Amino acid sequence: MNGISVIIPTLNRTDFLKQTLDCLVQQEFEYPYEIWVVDQSNESDKQVLEYQEKYSFIRYFHITFFRGLPEARNFGWQNAIFDYVLFLDDDITCENNLITEHYRYITKTEIGIVAGGITEKNKGNVDCPIGKFDYWTATPYRGFHINKNQYVDHGGGCFSIKNLFWKK
Repeated sequence: MNGISVIIPTLNRTDFLKQTLDCLVQQEFEYPYEIWVVDQSNESDKQVLEYQEKYSFIRYFHITFFRGLPEARNFGWQNAIFDYVLFLDDDITCENNLITEHYRYITKTEIGIVAGGITEKNKGNVDCPIGKFDYWTATPYRGFHINKNQYVDHGGGCFSIKNLFWKK
């Protein structure tokens, strides 16, 4: 089905998550999209519940029976309704075309995963190979702050995949 499911795992980070949701509800995207917030905090997040009441495409799940980024991503992915899934960290800000840009590339037959550019505020963002992985030293080179389209070995906290293998 045309559209994209956005999965955001979170744990005790309301202030960051609010900024992320503020950016996502302003997306200019021609197809429908949904936002899954998978919250593993001890208490449910009242502010995110307010977003869910205001925006029908936001789905909030307060989960306490597991903890972990992979588990939260898998939970969201297994419940996603669209053929494409965008995984985001809970502390991003983005332009209003983030979903459109991911969708433009992930829908191409020859592409299986799309990683987006990331400028990390509290890191040096040094120039290095973009998205490369040194297999001898097990060192990922990020460099995702550099604006360039290319094939990479790995992605950071913002990537999209095809959801064609998990069908209900």
